Amino acid sequence: MISAIQDPTTIVMSDWLKVRTTLKQWNKYYCELRPGSLYMYKNQKTYKPSNWVGTVMLKMCEVLERPSKKGGFCFKLFHPLDHPIWAPKVDFHLFCPKQIFLNFILDN
Repeated sequence: MISAIQDPTTIVMSDWLKVRTTLKQWNKYYCELRPGSLYMYKNQKTYKPSNWVGTVMLKMCEVLERPSKKGGFCFKLFHPLDHPIWAPKVDFHLFCPKQIFLNFILDN
């Protein structure tokens, strides 16, 4: 059981999230929560490298719950020393935010 919790290939949960970066634009991404990381994709075809948007390193993040105007909940992930929270990506170097907002919307 402990080895599964520490295995980075274990998918704890996956679903669609609305994500707002420092550009203050909301985008919908398919996300996979894994031990220590949150992987974001353009769609559910996670096996295609071209759909990978980026990976947030959760071990270095702090979480701040934010009020939500819609159903669900909203929170902010950030580094306490204002360092980037994204894992390195070869062609992702031009956009490396220091914080993101995630909004879970419950569709009824």
